[in-house]
Amino acid sequence: MNEADLKQAFNDLKIPSFRFFEETDSTNTQALNWISQGAPEYSLVIAEAQTAGRGRNGRKWVTTPGSSIAVSIILHPSIQEQEKLGLFSLLGGFSVLKVLEDKYHIKAQVKWPNDVLINNKKTAGILAESLWQGENLQGLVLGIGINLMLPSIPHSDQLMFPATCIEVHTKDNINPAEMLACLIEALIRIRKSILSPTFIPLYESSMAYKNQLITLDAGGGEVYSGHLRGVDNQGKIVIQTIDGTEQVFPIGDVKLRPL
Repeated sequence: MNEADLKQAFNDLKIPSFRFFEETDSTNTQALNWISQGAPEYSLVIAEAQTAGRGRNGRKWVTTPGSSIAVSIILHPSIQEQEKLGLFSLLGGFSVLKVLEDKYHIKAQVKWPNDVLINNKKTAGILAESLWQGENLQGLVLGIGINLMLPSIPHSDQLMFPATCIEVHTKDNINPAEMLACLIEALIRIRKSILSPTFIPLYESSMAYKNQLITLDAGGGEVYSGHLRGVDNQGKIVIQTIDGTEQVFPIGDVKLRPL
């Protein structure tokens, strides 16, 4: 993948600008800095390798040259969208899922709040980060990392959750630039519906472990067990605990696992 490939792939998309790195520290860091310089919406930061890629809660995200995609999408949420910023992590995961299903015919699931699974193994992760000036939102960065080829799968001692890559599950040719263009197109299209009543049921229909017993580590020694019922209209997870009460948890330092 190179800048010429990306320009050709983005030809039919209204992408105002993108920055491509063969290697950088973190696409999210680069994108947050770009926001402070006035980057327009849907500007992209793309890298084939990251030296300081990160996931949620400061965890490391490995991006392997030539076998992974790392992209950070700059967004400027509307006032209405700012009231439901938690939905953007869900939007990122669901957009990846639609590309896997529609382009590569791979059955996938979204694992709340920020992963995409194939056969219960992680193939993509999402990290949403915001830049604020006081109480004013300057912009939101949606970082998405996708394992494409076999070398992208981290060594087992680096994994907190089983991992896989797209190559294992399709016979179709994987063109990183074309896949990235499909992802951006899907995200732009699906974003139009995230405030509508249709988005949450659509997301829940592809949700891993829905109605199954799970454990949720909420941090601080608080661990809950119960049935995963879905998400609310803010993107918070809803769990029916063993005693029959419903508990709602926001996206944060939480770990969800099947029981």
